[in-house]
Amino acid sequence: PNIRGMARGRVLILIDNARLASERRTGPNASFIDIDDIEKIEVLRSPSSVFYGSDAIGGVVNIFTKRVTLDEKIRGRINTNYGTVNQEKSLGFSLQGGKKNLGFYLSFQGADTENYSSPKAEVLQSQFSQASLFGKISYQREKREIHFSFLGSRGIRIGKPNRDSLTKPTWYPHENQNLFQFHWLERQVGQGELSFHAYLNPNFLETKSEKIGNYKSQESYSKTQSLDFGVQISYGKKFGEKFRLNSGADFFGRSGAKARNEDKYFDSQGNVTKTFKESPFTRGRRSDLGFFISGDYFGIRNLDLVAGLRWDVLRVQANPGDSPLAQKSSHSAWTGFLASSFKFSENIVAFANLAKAYRVPTLSERFYTGITGRGFIIAQPGLKPETSLNLDAGLKFIGKRYFVGLYSFYYEIDDMIERYMKAEKIYTYGNINKGRIYGFELELEYYPLPGWKLFGNLYSFKGKSLEAENPLNDIPPLRLFAGSRVWVGRFSMEISGTFQDEKTNPGPAEISISRSEFFTLRASYSLNSSLNFYFVCSNLFNKSYLERPDPEAMEEPGRNFVFGISYSF
Repeated sequence: PNIRGMARGRVLILIDNARLASERRTGPNASFIDIDDIEKIEVLRSPSSVFYGSDAIGGVVNIFTKRVTLDEKIRGRINTNYGTVNQEKSLGFSLQGGKKNLGFYLSFQGADTENYSSPKAEVLQSQFSQASLFGKISYQREKREIHFSFLGSRGIRIGKPNRDSLTKPTWYPHENQNLFQFHWLERQVGQGELSFHAYLNPNFLETKSEKIGNYKSQESYSKTQSLDFGVQISYGKKFGEKFRLNSGADFFGRSGAKARNEDKYFDSQGNVTKTFKESPFTRGRRSDLGFFISGDYFGIRNLDLVAGLRWDVLRVQANPGDSPLAQKSSHSAWTGFLASSFKFSENIVAFANLAKAYRVPTLSERFYTGITGRGFIIAQPGLKPETSLNLDAGLKFIGKRYFVGLYSFYYEIDDMIERYMKAEKIYTYGNINKGRIYGFELELEYYPLPGWKLFGNLYSFKGKSLEAENPLNDIPPLRLFAGSRVWVGRFSMEISGTFQDEKTNPGPAEISISRSEFFTLRASYSLNSSLNFYFVCSNLFNKSYLERPDPEAMEEPGRNFVFGISYSF
């Protein structure tokens, strides 16, 4: 995800507040959680290091899974769909139920696709197959909640489409995720709430690429794996009617992180002529111990003041190559924020936020040298942590039938970690003295009549390095998203369009892209309370365009028809 020009490891992804930061070169991956298992998604567009530590320097995407209902009966849902552009076939089944204070939710979801087609041609290595099993058990009473969940996912033959996929195909043969979580919430503990959360996620990712001319001359294989885990305890209490205090400690760790590479070379008869094996790093470890406190004061009429402070101690180590000696580094960081909101009237609210955040380089940025989905990466062990000063403010206009939000922001990032292209398909990292990102966002929802909604979002961002005045990576061009939706009885229909300006100032690992626009049509009909049909047509006018300035990016899918059915019982 990209939030306000902050991408890659700068946006923290959470699932039910558990960090999803597996040691994969492409950054955290949340695609393995199926949308049918999601209750809601919260996006924090401001730095959130006080509550989440490193990696939240650009914001947070928190995915909340389905809540368990305590109905005294078993409920279920079956869903399936088919997409034409890539022959996508998906099937899902879920059950939930409860008795008294105990309930459960169980879900199996799977999808299989072939290569998709752009308006011009088939895009090679764009296929994937994936399946997930999600289960949750909950115990809920007035003063206590206990939740235990497991989310396991298996992905196979996950393609990575590139411009040279015909002669140098790249794909991920297997990806495994196994997320165990445990939550305990106690209410009325000293007139406050005490919360405990622990999680564990052993995971791995395989990458494979080939070189094919008149015959396959080389095969490269890489596997990275780690065990991610964490624990958090927090306590919140309201003092009087005007002040609330929240404090706690958390620990995030990664252990057993390692990478293994293997290259095989073949002759024209398919015989292996040479094999080369190496370990970019082994025994990778990371620990992040943090203590935080925040307060919310709302004792002044129409004014709400919130402030927070955090202190972290971070340690990172790994054995590069086959070295018996570990490279170690330690960091400590203070972060904090001060925010306020003022209610001018029942319809107008203004807010402002000043924050300091940080991010430490990942193990892969420091130690992994080898193949990736976009080519070859060279590690930089000497990378410095990023620190940032962030200011954002805005106005919200809220009425019975409308919402309008206008936001602006200004970020400065010291020792910003940039990705560079050293040669074709060869990348590395480096710190720049300081990066600056600023811009504005506008969003709205308006209901002219009951059953009719208009919505939209517009943003414009700028970003450059202050020392050399060079453009930064990951700064998206101006973009407008707008649409309308209507509901008539059991029928609903929505049409939306996305308009993206050209990008003429690419960053050091990007290319220029042209202006683009595409439209999507959605419709659904409920035959009764149990049976629902839906239809989606994306890229309605079959436009050919590049959405991302990645040098290896391929054209986006052409016109796609998706037909789906769901049945609830």
